[in-house]
Amino acid sequence: MKSIVNPSNDVDTHLEWLVNAADHGHSSQQYQLASFINATSKDINKLVEVYKWLFLATLLGEQGAKEAALFIRAGMTQAQIDKSDELSTEWIQTKAANKNDSSNWSDSLKNIVAEM
Repeated sequence: MKSIVNPSNDVDTHLEWLVNAADHGHSSQQYQLASFINATSKDINKLVEVYKWLFLATLLGEQGAKEAALFIRAGMTQAQIDKSDELSTEWIQTKAANKNDSSNWSDSLKNIVAEM
């Protein structure tokens, strides 16, 4: 597993770095991004995005993400769960459609996409 480190202490730069790492399938950063969004966002629909990243982190093998996802899910409406599931599916399908752009992906993401 690749170890990645955030080079910045600036909040905006940190968020940008987390989003980029999460989008490349690094489950630890997906978990951290979900936690960051949950702690800082005032958006009423933040749980949809939080659950999406926790679900993906769980799928990619992040320890602890499943428990966090179940906790978040318990506070969501069925419509929010459905939307989050839709976003997660779209994310995975987009990755599968772009297999040629996988050089910076985590090994876990590469393996899941290879099985599709």
